Amino acid sequence: EPVDDEGVYHTLGICRAACLEHDQAIRFHLTALRCARRMFGVHSIRAGEILYDAAVSYWYVKEYDKASEFWATCKQIRCRQRHGGLADSESSANSSFLASDLEYARVLYASSASLCAMGRFS
Repeated sequence: EPVDDEGVYHTLGICRAACLEHDQAIRFHLTALRCARRMFGVHSIRAGEILYDAAVSYWYVKEYDKASEFWATCKQIRCRQRHGGLADSESSANSSFLASDLEYARVLYASSASLCAMGRFS
């Protein structure tokens, strides 16, 4: 059975983030994101999950612009999913990654927090 590269890199990124090694976590998340986009599509739910985790690591290294960019993309993916905008190939490949309202709210909160950190809200 072939190894799920995207899953391995994403898990390594999560482990590095848990060890507070966010610079290394970002590298693993970006590699996982490339794999997920190739396997599931650019706007797949799986890519959105990885974007979220990468944004968290960008937040911890104080790269708020990058975190905000990643969360905004994640929010777009989640919004498409909530409104049934997935393509046929994406919906079947990503059925196990469908977002709940709580996950969507989490993305909205994180996106807003990054904008506050950059001084865009007062």
